[in-house]
Amino acid sequence: MSHLYQVQDFDVCDYELYALPGITQLLRGPRPNNISASGRFVAFLGAAQTFGTLCRYPFPNLLSSMLGLEALNLSFGGAGPRMFLRMPRCMELANRARCCVVQVLSGRSAENSVMVNPFGTSVFRWRADSEGVEPRHAVVLYRELINRKSKAELAMLVQETRDSWVTDFAELANRITVPKVLLWLSVREPDYQISYSSVNRLFGAFPQLVDGATLSRVSGYFDRVVMCVSAGGLPAPLLNRFTGKRVQVQRDLHLMKNNGYYPSQEMHMRAALALEPVIRSYV
Repeated sequence: MSHLYQVQDFDVCDYELYALPGITQLLRGPRPNNISASGRFVAFLGAAQTFGTLCRYPFPNLLSSMLGLEALNLSFGGAGPRMFLRMPRCMELANRARCCVVQVLSGRSAENSVMVNPFGTSVFRWRADSEGVEPRHAVVLYRELINRKSKAELAMLVQETRDSWVTDFAELANRITVPKVLLWLSVREPDYQISYSSVNRLFGAFPQLVDGATLSRVSGYFDRVVMCVSAGGLPAPLLNRFTGKRVQVQRDLHLMKNNGYYPSQEMHMRAALALEPVIRSYV
């Protein structure tokens, strides 16, 4: 996914991708120099928001400059907590850091009684499918569920999904042995009014399916919780970094003229400012 982002977004942003042994996906740069030495960097676990999709200066990079300490950005588009549980090298590196910031990840990555997640990301198969069936995006499967399930059945599946997400996220937190900070980065407050009429209203804005009660169930596993709620700078025009002119980027089967989904540069700055005093207390 990181490589795909770079191919699609090259005119807008250079992600300075690099490889580390033991991690199959490329990482967002710049590459830190001191990951072999414990306590010489801050680690970040997250999804596309922490990776800094369509953003020149993501908050891990900003914090590195603010604190004078290198940042190791271990973030991947579509990542859920289970993805990191399946990546021992990422966990090993996170536990070498001075501290680790973990983004509140999407709840739509978690399994339930009818859907299985083979990769820990946002693609699923029905449990009744054979392993050879190609996984599909969660949006597609949830749209099918909305069309054929009752409201009561949907509510039960949502609760199962949230319970599964809490279990995975708690395990992720427990595997991090250094000081750990939980970051809520979203355009919305945790509580939202769920509706079963459409996928978007079921999910809510990122982190999808995570509400206040679900967040409170995992907050206690972390040393600190930082809230950053902002839609500042959205929608953001996409500008060619070479010419300054408006451009479009490919996303799935459509072209984006503006960034209305990923955090804007202003939101990244707000996240960095919210995190800075907390991380400074550890460094």
